[in-house]
Amino acid sequence: MSIGALMMDPQFVRRAAQDRGDELASSDSEAGSATPGDDPPTLRARWHTGWDRWRTRLTREKP
Repeated sequence: MSIGALMMDPQFVRRAAQDRGDELASSDSEAGSATPGDDPPTLRARWHTGWDRWRTRLTREKP
């Protein structure tokens, strides 16, 4: 399985976040406990924003 496929798997992302100790991941698994703004489209947008930052950092020309 590719890393891209893993990163889009919600169970993998939730487990990885729990291992890091993120509060969002632990509250995500309980029904009705997610805060407003933590719906899947918002989380997906936040993930893509972070990914775009890393991709830009990795692909920019070195001095």
